[in-house]
Amino acid sequence: MFTPKSFPPIRRKRFRFGMDGPNAWSVFEEAAGGSVPDIKFFNTARVQIAGVEVVALRHGMAGHKGVELSGYFAQLETVKAELRVGRKWDLKQGGIGTELELLWGEPDGGSRKPQVERHAQTRIRVTVAPAPYPQAVQSMKRA
Repeated sequence: MFTPKSFPPIRRKRFRFGMDGPNAWSVFEEAAGGSVPDIKFFNTARVQIAGVEVVALRHGMAGHKGVELSGYFAQLETVKAELRVGRKWDLKQGGIGTELELLWGEPDGGSRKPQVERHAQTRIRVTVAPAPYPQAVQSMKRA
């Protein structure tokens, strides 16, 4: 008979979260004290936020400059506190159960490329849910 193995509590070592949208880069610049390096798309740079060194990965969806920040979990609250400057741009923290409104698509029908279908921008209300991993995958991740 199979007996499931019990696992010790997971202690996080690093945090990672991202910001995207038309104001994400402005929030990032202000949180970093106004001085951030010019990071090429999908490249990284080390920056200081509230005296904490974080790694910034430059990304972006639909033409916006986005950023993913990572660092030591013990310093997460210090970094999050500094990112509260984003409130003036209506930045909200997402997570499981958070209701958000997404603006899908590009303005003016989208790209003129023939392989991209013309479309209208659409506002979509969503609720953040956990990744739908099967139970077997969740168990393997803990092993």
